[in-house]
Amino acid sequence: MTESLSERFERQVQADRVRRTWIRRVVMAVVLLAAGVYALPVTRDSLAWSRCGEDPGSFLRYLSHWPNGRHAGEARRCLDDALWGVVESHSVLDHSEGRPTREELTNHKSAVAAYLRHCRSGSRIERARELYAWLDTQEGAYFVGGLTKALEFLDSYPDSEYFSQARELAWELASASRDPERLRILARALPDDDLSVQARSMIDAVGSAKFEAAVAASDPQRSLASFVSQFPEHAKVADARLLLRRLDDGAVDVVELRAKDDLTVSVEGLSIGKVRVELRNQRAVPLSCSIPAGTAFVGRNTMISLVRRTSIVPAASTRSLEISVAFARLETFPVAFTRKLDFEDPDMALHLTPFHLECLLPAIRQSKSHGSVLHAAIWIVGQDPSYEWMQSLESVTGPFAELRATIASAEGRRPGSALFSPVTVAEALKLLSECDVDFRKTAVWRDRKELAESLPAGELSVWLRQND
Repeated sequence: MTESLSERFERQVQADRVRRTWIRRVVMAVVLLAAGVYALPVTRDSLAWSRCGEDPGSFLRYLSHWPNGRHAGEARRCLDDALWGVVESHSVLDHSEGRPTREELTNHKSAVAAYLRHCRSGSRIERARELYAWLDTQEGAYFVGGLTKALEFLDSYPDSEYFSQARELAWELASASRDPERLRILARALPDDDLSVQARSMIDAVGSAKFEAAVAASDPQRSLASFVSQFPEHAKVADARLLLRRLDDGAVDVVELRAKDDLTVSVEGLSIGKVRVELRNQRAVPLSCSIPAGTAFVGRNTMISLVRRTSIVPAASTRSLEISVAFARLETFPVAFTRKLDFEDPDMALHLTPFHLECLLPAIRQSKSHGSVLHAAIWIVGQDPSYEWMQSLESVTGPFAELRATIASAEGRRPGSALFSPVTVAEALKLLSECDVDFRKTAVWRDRKELAESLPAGELSVWLRQND
């Protein structure tokens, strides 16, 4: 059957209509697909933003993924507020219970550091920098003693709201130590501040106390030299230099000064091995005096000084010294001996022992021998007693019983121990040999055979035989 022309035309039109429909559908699909692809990032951005809460971490996560997102500006503002909220929650600025702990300061600093790291263009950036510097200053001051930190803050932030606190902190650090160098640093750093005047006033007060202590020191020469070095501008420096020149010329012995009535001396026993010597200057000028090792204080009891002491006694003033001593003159011991020795004897005399004893005493005192050995060594050199006489002091009763008990108690030995046992005498001889004393010329050494027979077998008996 032959298709008519009209039918063919109709079929062609129908096919064209179907083709156009599919084309429209494809175009529409492409348009819709393109629109979906374009709209996808916006949808993800919004979804990420919708998930942000109030904590700084959520805003940081959003900005790490969408630094230029539709909500980036708002996210940065929220992050600024959130991080500053953390700073304020850890604040120690209004600490009502004294100083904050180091942990509290560290937590506050960490919060400020986080703000500075993540909000470099934040609305509070300058305030945060100033706050961090102040917290760092506090930490250095409280836990390191950093005066320099406080002064650096004052120099860097003269208009800071924390300036007055930093000023008080700097003064606290400088004045608490009473260190002249720290006070000078403060005075130089704040030349126009009232604190500078206070610092210089404290330097003068500390210097005056240092000068007085140097004059009374056991080694005034070294102490005065230290004073001049530490306080070169002090009003007492001239006096210190004068006293140093006098000390360089040689301190005068108290025996000589007492003989000329320039000095009065009184002695009080403090214990078995220590006395207090009070020196009273009778002149109108300072006196530089010395008490040599080996000076004997002779009264109802007799003691001998073990070390040399020097002192400067101001004009018409009194100076007290405590001196290590040992018993030296046994004949003068009273029957009733007490640890509180009485030297307030108007007839008390001062004597110098032979030069070899003066040189020996410091070496004896530096040894680690216990008290009875030390006393025995001094008596052997100073009095040259026989071994028989030293053994006579062993009786339980008699004038030396309480002395023996006192020395034994001081050494932690039982009170019944002999004052000078054979072992003690032998150890004293050995100590003298170690101090380069010719012990072979002593009376005790002449009795060495009797001493050796009384010694138990051991190191000391071997030493006696080797030196015989």
